[in-house]
Amino acid sequence: LTTLTLPFADRNLGYYWHLYDSEQNDTRLPRSLKTIILSEGVTTISDSAFENCGYLERIYFPSTLTWIGQNAFTGCSNLKEAHVKSVAGLCSIYLDRWSSHPLLDLYIDGSRISTLIIPDGVANIGNISLYISSVSSVIIPQSVMQINSSAFYSALRRVYYCGTREEWMNVQNSCANVS
Repeated sequence: LTTLTLPFADRNLGYYWHLYDSEQNDTRLPRSLKTIILSEGVTTISDSAFENCGYLERIYFPSTLTWIGQNAFTGCSNLKEAHVKSVAGLCSIYLDRWSSHPLLDLYIDGSRISTLIIPDGVANIGNISLYISSVSSVIIPQSVMQINSSAFYSALRRVYYCGTREEWMNVQNSCANVS
């Protein structure tokens, strides 16, 4: 088993999983499992849902996902890829306390992204929603009105805003590394 698709009717994925077996000091998933695909309809990944799934390499997020809980991917040392269907959807995901999660390369429709173009119409860039290591530059549309704290990885080198300097000054920007 190398790929597992989770077809949950329940929209919240999490606490009841108990994937980590503390007595065995190992995950209950097979070591051959490299890919998890979350089905459309899942909105929440609860705290510690995939904690210590150290063999996991990539995860596919559904467009319906809006929240990833604390430590959801703590101990996933081989997790390097996050696959999403849309940038707009990615901007709306709230990641709770990302510091304990691995940095990921972002893939959209199978292509690795280094320049992220946020689509026009996105008004809010969620807290830590774009904490992706492969993204070195971002293009922000005039429609963005708020950038929450820690929205971007600190290695971000270029930020382009599609509005005027005056409009940029009105964006509620609490992100320390985007100015």
